[in-house]
Amino acid sequence: MLHADTTAFVSEHILVDDIISAPQLLLNVGRHSVINPRVRISYHNDDDKLPTADQKRLIVTVGDYSIIADFCCLQIDPQSIAPMPIGNYTYIDPAVIIEPGVEIGNYCVIGAGSTIGRGTRIGNNCRVAAGTTLESGTVVADKTAVSGRDEVLRVLDSGENMSDSSRKREMTMHTDYLLKVMSASVRRRH
Repeated sequence: MLHADTTAFVSEHILVDDIISAPQLLLNVGRHSVINPRVRISYHNDDDKLPTADQKRLIVTVGDYSIIADFCCLQIDPQSIAPMPIGNYTYIDPAVIIEPGVEIGNYCVIGAGSTIGRGTRIGNNCRVAAGTTLESGTVVADKTAVSGRDEVLRVLDSGENMSDSSRKREMTMHTDYLLKVMSASVRRRH
């Protein structure tokens, strides 16, 4: 059900809906990435049809040096053809809801409490402000900052390129620190 690089940390307290807890691969986590406790992967389908055994396959991929914070919900649709990719060096703040079919590029930050609608495509080097709701099918171009709720949506060219070496170094230090803290916490409990 889970494949994580040996340098990644995936909390033992992530929640997965029972109807998708088959032995097929569901989540693939890249190098030095962190999936925090209380992240939920939930089955979501407009037809409310249960997935078949062949539909339970790789559904979510998380890139290298990425973080998914507490209380996020990744809604998946097993009938969807492509997996939900979350890019490298991407940070998803707490309490974000990501609906099925979403693609998130590299070097992105998704603000706390945001909702990313079904089929939304977020390019590279993007920022989604806290509390933003992106409607289904929204396309966010590379190097864009998005802010707004419901019908009020402002798109501003951020002009910031997070893929430069200083930003990579910052995200690498952040994930390495979290990996050390999480590993120490797990060792203390056992």
